Amino acid sequence: MPLSADLLIHLLSAPHFDRSAWMAVSSAHLHLRFGNEAVLVEQVESLDRLERWLSGVQTFGATFLEHWQRREAIFIEADVQPLDHHAVTPCAIVVRMSRGKLLDARVYIDRCTEG
Repeated sequence: MPLSADLLIHLLSAPHFDRSAWMAVSSAHLHLRFGNEAVLVEQVESLDRLERWLSGVQTFGATFLEHWQRREAIFIEADVQPLDHHAVTPCAIVVRMSRGKLLDARVYIDRCTEG
């Protein structure tokens, strides 16, 4: 199944990380970068990092969620509430695909703000 904005949002907001679903929609050479962290360049290490982040997220897009898809690019703006905060954190995710597979993802997380 090719990756779409709706499927990506479903995976990001799922209560549990579905590794098999993420593997199915991502390239073997998936690149992932959080903010200014080093770029991860392999599927397994990228999905490990994504799973670590999502395991600390209580809600994704509960009070704000917008997305746009243009050809092989997906842009998501959402609020994120970490498990250990009552604050809502704005987040932007930029995704590039190739042949329907997730190839490159950049996650930009703002500082926590009181919500």
